[in-house]
Amino acid sequence: MNEQVSIRCADGARIAGWWHRARATPRATVVVAPGAAAEARFYMPFCEHLAETGHDALVFDFRSVGESDIDRRRRRECGFSTWIEQDYPAVLDHAHANARHGPMIVIGHSAGGWMAGVQPAADRIDALIGVAALSGHWRHMARPHRYAHWLAWHALVPASCRMFGVWPGMIGFRRNMGPRFGLEFSRWARRRDFVFSEPAFDANAWRFRGHLHLFQIADDPWGTKAAVADFGGRFPNASGCVVETIHKDADGGEPIGHFGVFRKSKARTLWPRLVGAIDTARDAARRH
Repeated sequence: MNEQVSIRCADGARIAGWWHRARATPRATVVVAPGAAAEARFYMPFCEHLAETGHDALVFDFRSVGESDIDRRRRRECGFSTWIEQDYPAVLDHAHANARHGPMIVIGHSAGGWMAGVQPAADRIDALIGVAALSGHWRHMARPHRYAHWLAWHALVPASCRMFGVWPGMIGFRRNMGPRFGLEFSRWARRRDFVFSEPAFDANAWRFRGHLHLFQIADDPWGTKAAVADFGGRFPNASGCVVETIHKDADGGEPIGHFGVFRKSKARTLWPRLVGAIDTARDAARRH
């Protein structure tokens, strides 16, 4: 059963979400958090797969993305900190209020993963499964990509955001983003502690006590082993941490990259590994 819902945030904004429900009592409640600028519809087939394998899955669009549209003024004021402080807690409140059974597990892709660990409701997550969730400090990026990242975060993105009021999609993501996104990310990407350099966000990470399972994609130039390991080491009170690398040979030698795990073509080869991680996380949450 699929159901579209409207989720109200504390500041009055509303974001769009979609439940994909298991036919019977679910094994777990899973929140699927998109990567930055990625729309919920990209993850819909995976959510349907979760429902078919006995899980209730909730996916959503962060504000200013997809069907979570906002007016021009709010779009200009929106940044990663808005998603962290407003959208994420609202989604988790809604998920808890409408959960039928099982632990609360977040599968966060890229920014959807690293934001999950620093948002105010981090202590209400029983397990976080990160797919290409990483520390975005430019030195962690693979060579030669790191040099382009250095130029982007030290010069191109801040200059564009201040001069033109936009983070161009050609510098980072596939769509234009508001200036606050660019200014925040470029500031964090220049710091070795990345988003954890913000005291409030770091304090939220310390409150996370759930199970952590991180998938590192071997051919991902952003989510390198160093970037994923650095992120995983930021949760000193996690009940456990597993870092698992997915190599191309797991999918017949085909490239996977930063976005590939959630493509429908990976349903047979890679999605069972994510479902297995959910099962492991569920058992860890019950023991904890």
